[in-house]
Amino acid sequence: GAGFTGATAVTFLRNNAADTTITVTSFSVNVDGTQATVDITIDAGAPLGARVVQITTPGGNSTAAGTGGNLFTVQ
Repeated sequence: GAGFTGATAVTFLRNNAADTTITVTSFSVNVDGTQATVDITIDAGAPLGARVVQITTPGGNSTAAGTGGNLFTVQ
């Protein structure tokens, strides 16, 4: 990734909406703004399948489209 400097939030999207079964407990971005590390909790009843990881920065949100590099799968 790129452009994550100053990130203020990380959201997991399922069917183009915030997935309330996944909670971000903490996140950080490296000094280059190219990598985010995210700690999460997943509800036991979370539906299986892919989620889009969307990062919010002062410049806006990363894409809500699943592009491969921004996908996370609950298994």
